[in-house]
Amino acid sequence: MQHTSLEDQARTLQATGAYRVLRRIAPLPLETQIPRDQTRVGIFLDLETTGLDPIRDEIIEFGMVPFVYTLDGRILGTLPVFSRLREPSQPIPPEITALTGITQEMVAGKTIMNCPGFCGDRTTREVRRIHEQQIEAFSA
Repeated sequence: MQHTSLEDQARTLQATGAYRVLRRIAPLPLETQIPRDQTRVGIFLDLETTGLDPIRDEIIEFGMVPFVYTLDGRILGTLPVFSRLREPSQPIPPEITALTGITQEMVAGKTIMNCPGFCGDRTTREVRRIHEQQIEAFSA
């Protein structure tokens, strides 16, 4: 019996063209030997919604991965991750569940507003600092 790693299996699936394999972002320990004035904080931001209409559709997942990088673009590490689900006012359409994997059961009773462990900590302070710096967006 041949054993293959999960990564090998993921590559095999992706190579067929019929699958898109998502990988979790592993936290990077923050390198601290670089002076703070030579670094910046960026955020990978991900929103999942019930559709594409900004008037009618609602956010069902909000995620952020703050990261520290050098002025030449080298990522030094990540700060604590924020990820919250939110129950929409209408049921999640089946095509959105198929796309995101987010089910009605997963979001039941959830809200983005309650964020202990993220709000008020160092990450939040760093996020607030970002709007004083450059903001870039992709697929916005």
